[in-house]
Amino acid sequence: MKKILFLSITIIICSCATLTDTQINAVNNFATTTSSYSNYPSKITKELNNIRLKRGITYVTTIKNRIDRKKKLDSIYSSLKTGNLLTQNVDLSLKIIDKYAQSLTLLSSDKITSNLKEQASKFGIGIDSLVTLYNKVENKNLPSNIGEALGKIITTIGKQYVKYKQTKEIKKFVTKADIIIDTMTDNLIDFLDSESIHDIIKTEERLLNIDYSAYLNLNSKVDKNNLEEYLTLKNNLEMTKKLRNQVSKSTCNLRLAHKKLCKIIKEKQNLKFAIKEFQSLYTELKEIKNTISQIKK
Repeated sequence: MKKILFLSITIIICSCATLTDTQINAVNNFATTTSSYSNYPSKITKELNNIRLKRGITYVTTIKNRIDRKKKLDSIYSSLKTGNLLTQNVDLSLKIIDKYAQSLTLLSSDKITSNLKEQASKFGIGIDSLVTLYNKVENKNLPSNIGEALGKIITTIGKQYVKYKQTKEIKKFVTKADIIIDTMTDNLIDFLDSESIHDIIKTEERLLNIDYSAYLNLNSKVDKNNLEEYLTLKNNLEMTKKLRNQVSKSTCNLRLAHKKLCKIIKEKQNLKFAIKEFQSLYTELKEIKNTISQIKK
């Protein structure tokens, strides 16, 4: 009797499954691909600060007056200390996207592990806390309970039941998160395309040329390391400009890919309807990694 009852429940569960294995794999691939994204916008700001520091120190060597030299060094220090280009808004947006990707990777995993419940609780609380903080800082009302989906994946009733719960909660999680991804990507696009970023890049281009020209004009016998550093900084500034354009484009692609993912799982569409968006995101992130590899240390 128990076996018949269990078989009946299993049949009901299977027939009610909301996502196919192929769709779950698509969700997992999206999450895995997106997991490294949050590192890229901060790479732009870190590299711009690094260029500013090294260029500034080279300029200091051209100042003969010791007092003026000390003032310039203090000025460089102050600008580095207060010159974090990432606003709280952008910083929180990156953290939320990162935590969402981690949570979605866990939620769509095909491996049922003994510590899944513990991990789910940790990631669920993490993303909900970040969204709550964002709502408070920005006076928004984004859904801050999406992490509860992870806590509903339980491992004590049997693998088939877990699979059913997994497909059900993925659908809820991705659908609820779409407005969050929309908002976070809007923030990042505004930041990456802002006049302030453009102005900083233009300023560094201009001052890199001026400061190293001053160094060369002042020193008849120049240090080979300074010449190599100039070429490195010039290369890195070009790569950072390229990186900014690529990250801005990939942010748009991330949003489009997530919207398509939502549509697929809500309307139970075939994955062929999302190939273009997923491929664009994958290609763009691959090109970003290639650009970063050309930034010299």
